[in-house]
Amino acid sequence: MSGANYNFDQTDEPDAFVGTDAVMPVLERFLAYRERAVHEVRLYLRRKRLVPDRETEERIIADLIATRLLDDERFARNRAEYRRRNGRGPIQIKSELMGLNVDRSIVGRVLAEQPDAEMRTIALQLLEKRSRRYDPDDPNTPARLKKYLLSRGYSFSLIESAWREFTNREQDTV
Repeated sequence: MSGANYNFDQTDEPDAFVGTDAVMPVLERFLAYRERAVHEVRLYLRRKRLVPDRETEERIIADLIATRLLDDERFARNRAEYRRRNGRGPIQIKSELMGLNVDRSIVGRVLAEQPDAEMRTIALQLLEKRSRRYDPDDPNTPARLKKYLLSRGYSFSLIESAWREFTNREQDTV
């Protein structure tokens, strides 16, 4: 049964839920593995059938937020930084965070903290690395490289900016 479609009113086994005293240690282990979004914890609680109703779920989530074990802003910053370091662009990062139901204002703040110059530098590094795979004389190479950056979540303007710098560097080395 999917956690997203779980209905608390339609329980097949009323005694299948874990006692609320046992929930916190389970959640602490779940949260210790890596930073989580509130939405991920909700789905986990439902999928594992750790809570009997929404009221208990909300109380547990509120307790986790109050003790700072759960923080969507911290999660969004960590996830965005991790994805950025792995060559993902702002569009893909935004899409992932929005898919995890992180508040739009938090996503906006986190993405605003990532300077365009830094994102362009990462895109340029990706271009340099990826260009080694292609024949520089092939007329399809520029389109392939730009498409690659697009698939990584970079905007057209960022791709064009990085491309101009990349081609200028290529001309300087020739």
